[in-house]
Amino acid sequence: MKIINISPTPSPNTMKFTLSESKVDNKSVTFKEIKDDQPDFINALLGIDEVSSIFYALNFISIDKQPKSDWEKLIPKIKACFENDVTESKSMKQKPLDHHVEVLFFKNIPYQIKVTYGDEETRKQLDVRFIDAMMQAQKDTDNVIYLRKWHDFGVRYGSVDDIIATIKEELDALYPNDILHAKVQEALSSDNIIEQKQLKRVSIDTFNNEQDWKTRYRILDHYPKPTIEDLPFIINALNDEKPQIRRLAVVFLGMLEDKVALEGLHQAMQDSNIQIRRTAGDTLSDLGFKESLEVMHNALDDKSAIVRWRAAMFIYDEGNETSLPYLEKHLNDEAFDVKLQVQQAYERIKNGEAAVGSVWKQIANRNQ
Repeated sequence: MKIINISPTPSPNTMKFTLSESKVDNKSVTFKEIKDDQPDFINALLGIDEVSSIFYALNFISIDKQPKSDWEKLIPKIKACFENDVTESKSMKQKPLDHHVEVLFFKNIPYQIKVTYGDEETRKQLDVRFIDAMMQAQKDTDNVIYLRKWHDFGVRYGSVDDIIATIKEELDALYPNDILHAKVQEALSSDNIIEQKQLKRVSIDTFNNEQDWKTRYRILDHYPKPTIEDLPFIINALNDEKPQIRRLAVVFLGMLEDKVALEGLHQAMQDSNIQIRRTAGDTLSDLGFKESLEVMHNALDDKSAIVRWRAAMFIYDEGNETSLPYLEKHLNDEAFDVKLQVQQAYERIKNGEAAVGSVWKQIANRNQ
């Protein structure tokens, strides 16, 4: 038996190992201590100090490690427990864990932020004006639990404190006191509250003439789905002083799904804000245009590991022989997840394997 694939899970302390052979039965079992009636390789794995438990099902095992141990040092020990040489699948894509953000609403009034990172979670209430509005919007007959809803605010990057501060700023921009008051009145006057965002296009001059960035942010948030004709407006927003607005502009560029967006996205890869660089990198990977290869070569030198990982991922999907010198410089990147992805990209190109493109591109090409 050998390992044919290693892949991360949502928990930073758990890794999935796909095996070359399946279990004889279909029962799943969790092992926590060495016993004589267990498979030899299971006991061998449990004999590793850093391994705390093993879940075995079908053709894979999930290994839980001690929180303070390092996968980079542990994986070679795990490999050594198998009889045959083990190789990591070329599809292994070890990803730095992202922060997933949700905001809790009551009758379209936000009042709590939740940031999830792996198996950790942080919650933070919004300022008192949001809490007061939420309380004022309640009726005696309301089922508060039923009317609460989590809204997805996407993936963000950086420290939890910085992310929460950014989301707070965005919500402050979207819900000034007059709008918050209107939401309360709306909640009290109706039993059927449905959020209907009023979308509207504005000119570049109208946007730029708004001195308060919060107003500019609301304008962009309420802008209709962009088309190529909106490119000048988006590029203008991409040069705004506030990173929250620049990030939305990057999202809009991705929605164009066209090469006309590349110049702006390449500019965003040089932004001083990590949120914007990473969002631009994700967008370029989804688009999968080879014209971005040089930009991603340079992004391997980014000071942020999460941006370097995205660059290596893009090169794995789209890179060619010209990528090898850039990859060679980072074969021993100080960040383990970046190093793994760089090595996989390097091996694919060095072995002459063709680039298949991103998952998004593969799905798009499947129907052509």
